[in-house]
Amino acid sequence: MSNKTSGHLASNGGIRGHSAGDFFPYRVTVQGKTTNLKYWVLDPSGAKVDWFWTARAACTLARCLHSVPV
Repeated sequence: MSNKTSGHLASNGGIRGHSAGDFFPYRVTVQGKTTNLKYWVLDPSGAKVDWFWTARAACTLARCLHSVPV
């Protein structure tokens, strides 16, 4: 992903291009306490797809989902 600033993504609620990430519109969010974190993958509608114990695993799924043609 480029570090340079990109414009707003008109098709995605105005999110800045440089903030979107490599697998946007899929997102990874964290839930829990520091001793028991779950990393959730969210689909474009915000629904939870699956959770993982590591951010790396969650990001791997998000990248895979992003790369599947619709």
